[in-house]
Amino acid sequence: MPLVVYKSSAGSGKTTTLVQAYLKITLNNPSLFRHVLAVTFTNKAANEMKERVLDWLRILSEGGFSKKEELKDLQKQLGLADDILKKRAKKLFSLIIHNYDEFSISTIDSFVHRIIKTFTTDIKLPQNFEVVIEEEEIIPEIIQDLYEKVGVDKDI
Repeated sequence: MPLVVYKSSAGSGKTTTLVQAYLKITLNNPSLFRHVLAVTFTNKAANEMKERVLDWLRILSEGGFSKKEELKDLQKQLGLADDILKKRAKKLFSLIIHNYDEFSISTIDSFVHRIIKTFTTDIKLPQNFEVVIEEEEIIPEIIQDLYEKVGVDKDI
């Protein structure tokens, strides 16, 4: 599967485009959903994408192809008959619901955090490492750690 990157401004339909791309891949082979990663910048956008994927799958699995223009467009792009699309949507919806932890739509930060957590031993990080985003929270800890090493660590 190729890497696809979409760049656009706010309010231009990125979520719709990403949801359609995700469903085009996964409706062609529902078990592939475990191997598809969709990343975005914010938790709000990631949650919105998940909700929309599930909402569209529910609508498709009920045969509601004409309820949304985007769904008609998706069906046209897939080139699937109504009954086949309905069956695949039901299967994909069920697979995602029963294996929700493998439904990989997340933020870039969450994805990178998952990778780092997987390799904590290899990169010599403690298993319970913590990511701190705010400078105000981490700088005093760094300074305290540095003070504790003065006189003990010969390089400091």
